[in-house]
Amino acid sequence: MIGFHGTTATIASRLQSGAVDVTTGGGELGRGFYTGQYLWAAKTWAFGRYAERQKNVVEFDVPDPEIDSLHVEIRDGASATLIRSNLRRSGTTRTHLFGCDMMWTPIVGKETITCDQHKWESDDSQALLNGSKVTRKIL
Repeated sequence: MIGFHGTTATIASRLQSGAVDVTTGGGELGRGFYTGQYLWAAKTWAFGRYAERQKNVVEFDVPDPEIDSLHVEIRDGASATLIRSNLRRSGTTRTHLFGCDMMWTPIVGKETITCDQHKWESDDSQALLNGSKVTRKIL
């Protein structure tokens, strides 16, 4: 599985070296490290947030058997939208955990669903993303 994470060039360099920390980020589905399925979405997000255009995305290439060994929860757009709404209402978009290794849902923060996102939230998923089985490349 390929996933893209948009950020700053400085942070991208750290992530490429294996410094993913699932406890520092937060988003529409709570605390975790987020990747998405499309490079263009990560580039757009990084530019919109940090105004950087170069070397601001890390591509994570995670072997499928490693994904299969994780506890992954998959939700559809309607379910993810409801979850996002509940987390926003309760003020837990920076703290909520599902108790799985990875949550896989569509990105639901826009009017239309454009792509899937992966929220990595466990110590096991962090170790995987930082480990030698995953190829990390700055784009």
